[in-house]
Amino acid sequence: MGPFTFQDLVLVVYFVLFAVTIYRGVTRPAHVPTHVLIVVTALFTPFVSFDWARLADVPAEAWAFCLAFVGMQVAHTAFHVLRPAEVHARGPEILFQPIVCIWVAVLRYQLDPALWYRGHLGVFFFCLGTLYLSLTVLMLIYIGEMTSSPGDDIDLLRRPWRTRDNAAFLISAATAFMVTLYVTFQQPLWLAAAVVAFFGVRAALPPILMADGGDPRV
Repeated sequence: MGPFTFQDLVLVVYFVLFAVTIYRGVTRPAHVPTHVLIVVTALFTPFVSFDWARLADVPAEAWAFCLAFVGMQVAHTAFHVLRPAEVHARGPEILFQPIVCIWVAVLRYQLDPALWYRGHLGVFFFCLGTLYLSLTVLMLIYIGEMTSSPGDDIDLLRRPWRTRDNAAFLISAATAFMVTLYVTFQQPLWLAAAVVAFFGVRAALPPILMADGGDPRV
């Protein structure tokens, strides 16, 4: 692996920031602030993915993706700020999230393996902040029925995990992580793990009806 470098430090900072972003998004009603944090993490994408010594060799399409990904996150945030009562299905996320997932997979397979920082480590960070995030959100919107709701009630600390939105997040996060590992390591076993994660978490978290009348269906 080689000695610890400044880029490794950037990776550590990024991972902590990404973890804080996810934690904030699933432990309190903080939809817009979470989107703002996602914009910040998106700025790190090329610098935690590609070897800094080879940045000049990174193709224009990869840089275009990194720039477009930041732009997409800004658009998502602006939509929620400008139209807070609007449902997700009317916003840009329902279009941009699938584009990100497909684009990431294409880049992962077509780029020169020597461009990734420390091999699979750079690939993983590239996929974590883009594919994993986008696929999790896309599945969450679908499973949690936020196509017909302007917000979410995800709060893993204060609400039961079997409420509709909490369960939807846990199902989505587990499944998307396995898909991310598949794209990173190119091992079909991770696709099988994604299927197991989806049905396993869903079976482990049957929905409950909240006392406040909330609909916890998943």
